[in-house]
Amino acid sequence: MFVYMNLDIYANGYNYGIQDFLLKHIKGPWLRDLRLQNVWNMNIDKELLDFCTSPRFVHFADFRFRPMTVKIAAKVALHWQTSPIYSHLPYARTRPLFLHISRPYEITLS
Repeated sequence: MFVYMNLDIYANGYNYGIQDFLLKHIKGPWLRDLRLQNVWNMNIDKELLDFCTSPRFVHFADFRFRPMTVKIAAKVALHWQTSPIYSHLPYARTRPLFLHISRPYEITLS
């Protein structure tokens, strides 16, 4: 029985329909442990956040604002911009990727 989901999102403020996926496909009783991690500068809307933090989950860990070094952030950004799996996104090659690292540090890669 699947009871754990580790949601990794590499993006720059857009959820690419991730809330639709979660709300429509993982509402079953089998999911009891949900962790959001590797979610940097991700705007998670209220509906998705309410779903993730609902009493149905025994454990919910949100690592969106964990500290991250500039070196790691640069690697993530480079991967996001160059990986072929993201090439179908309309601005994957043209839009600069902005990552919040850990306050007060910021990095902009283009």
